[in-house]
Amino acid sequence: MMQKNTETTRRKADHLEIVCTNNVRSKLTTGFEDVYLVPRTLSEVSYDSIDISSEFLGRTLRAPLMISSMTGGTEEAGVINRTLALAAQHYGLAISLGSQKAMIEHPELARTYQIRRYAPDALIIGNIGIDYLVSSDFSINKLSHALKVAGVDAVYIHLNMVQELAQVEGCRDFTAAYSKIALMCEKIGVPVIAKEVGHGMDPITSKKLEDCGVAAIDIAGLGGTSWAYVESYRGSEIGETFRDWGIPTCLSLMLLADRTSLPVISSGGIENGIDITKSLVLGAKLAGIARLFLAKAVDGEDALSKQIENIISEIRCTMALIGVSSIADIHEVPYVVTGKTREMIDLLAKKY
Repeated sequence: MMQKNTETTRRKADHLEIVCTNNVRSKLTTGFEDVYLVPRTLSEVSYDSIDISSEFLGRTLRAPLMISSMTGGTEEAGVINRTLALAAQHYGLAISLGSQKAMIEHPELARTYQIRRYAPDALIIGNIGIDYLVSSDFSINKLSHALKVAGVDAVYIHLNMVQELAQVEGCRDFTAAYSKIALMCEKIGVPVIAKEVGHGMDPITSKKLEDCGVAAIDIAGLGGTSWAYVESYRGSEIGETFRDWGIPTCLSLMLLADRTSLPVISSGGIENGIDITKSLVLGAKLAGIARLFLAKAVDGEDALSKQIENIISEIRCTMALIGVSSIADIHEVPYVVTGKTREMIDLLAKKY
C-alpha cells in the first residue's frame, strides 16, 4: 500500500532523517557528571545474582529501562519499530511509540505502530502530543480508538512546547492544555504519563499534572537530543537559539524527586549504565533511552541487542561496585552532588 505523503508523515520522516544523520544534542550536559556515587572498594556481591528487575505501573520489567518514544507513521518507521519491539520482548523492557497523530489522521498507517505481535509481553506505551489535545481536531474517541488499535498499556502525552514554538508549522496556543490532559486522564481508559521531550520538567508543572490525574512523569531533560535544534534543520529561524533551553536531566530529576508522589522516569541524554544507576539512586523508577537505540536499530537487530546487553551489564557492574544487589536497596547508596548541579539545586530549592 502506498504511503500517504501528508504534512504529518513528511514531518515524521524529516525528524527521523535529521536525528539519524546530524548532531542534534544540546551543547549543555545532563549534569550527571556532578553526581558521585560513593563506591565500595570490596563488596560481597555476586554479579550474577544482582536483581535489576523493576516495577512500573503494576508491571514487572526485567531491567529498569525504557526504549523511549521515537518514530511511527512511515514505512521506515514501521521497520524500526519492529526491531525495537523484538528487543523489548527479548530483554523484558518497556517500549514507547512515536506520536500516533499520523495514524489518527490516516488510519491506514496504523500498521507502523502495531508492535504487539512482536512484543506480546512488553509494557507498550502509546504517544500523542500536546498539539493534538489543544487543537480543534482533538477527539477523545479517535485517540482512544488509535490506542486500542495499537494495543498499548499506557499512553504518553508529550509536553513539547519548546519544539512546537520552534517549529515553523507548530502549535502556538496552549491555553486549554491542563483541562484537556485532565479529560484525557479521566476518559482514555489507560494510565497517562506526562513527558517532556528533551527540555526538562519543573516542579510547578509536575504538581499541576498530578492534579490532572497523570499516573507518572517522564522528565526528558536537557542534555540529549534538542528538539528545538532539530527544528532548525527544518527551517526554523529560532530553533538554534533555543538549543540549550530547559532544565538538565539530573537537575530536573532532583527537583522532582522530593516534590511528587508520582513515579518518575529519567530520560534525556542518558547513554550508559552508570547514568541509569545514578538516576535510580536519585529516585527514578526507570530510565529511558531513545537516540542511541534508534541509531543501533537502524544498523539492525544484532547491533541493537549488543547495545542493550552492554547497558544492562553496566548497570549490574555499577550496582556491584556500590555494594547493592537489588533495585529495592539502591536508594540507600550514599552519594555526593557537586559543581553546577549542586549550586542550582541549592538556589532552586528555595523557590519551590
